[in-house]
Amino acid sequence: YDPDRHRPPPVLYVHAPNISALAYLAIVKWILGQPDKARTLAIEALRYAEELNQANLTAHVRTYAGAGLDELLGETSRVRRHADVIVA
Repeated sequence: YDPDRHRPPPVLYVHAPNISALAYLAIVKWILGQPDKARTLAIEALRYAEELNQANLTAHVRTYAGAGLDELLGETSRVRRHADVIVA
């Protein structure tokens, strides 16, 4: 067994800290009582994630800035739409 020859190929996973930070900051803004700012940050995070077009990153952002924030905002129909996109 030669580790260099037999190890599985690395998984391509794009992580963009700025996009993840926007998603988490959206939740923080909601906690601080700024739902409009939270929504603006969430939209920005989702837009950037979709531009990169990387499935794992987009699912991560949709989980937090999408479904998570919409759940906090009481927008249950939007939560379902995010969930449907994540699992598709």
